[in-house]
Amino acid sequence: MYKYCQIIAVFALVLAAGCGSKSVNVNEEFDPTNKGDEEVLVFAVRDGDSAVVEQYLKQYPEIATQRDSTGNTMLHHAAMGGQVGIAKMLLDAGADINAYNRDDLTPLGAAIDRKAEPDMIEFLESKGGVE
Repeated sequence: MYKYCQIIAVFALVLAAGCGSKSVNVNEEFDPTNKGDEEVLVFAVRDGDSAVVEQYLKQYPEIATQRDSTGNTMLHHAAMGGQVGIAKMLLDAGADINAYNRDDLTPLGAAIDRKAEPDMIEFLESKGGVE
């Protein structure tokens, strides 16, 4: 029950950030290696919630290179979600433009596979992304 309360609290932060809040206070008990917390972060990345992602990156810079259970980095998720701004933030924080996931897809390959918008594909290519 306690874990569900934590997840709900983090979702509330995500929703508050999406409603015009400029400052987000990341739950002190957030653990980017915890699957439930990781899902909240993936949601924010794919949804393009830059305020939340920026706050997480400030407090947990390791999320820029962290992998989920399928080998995807947060950059893969940004690429699949077509979130150029988030992808730029992640790259600025040290994300690997050519990290491969378990399906042997780089973020660019994942973006192409998911039929991302051309601006995402062009952005990743401009940063040295390969398929």
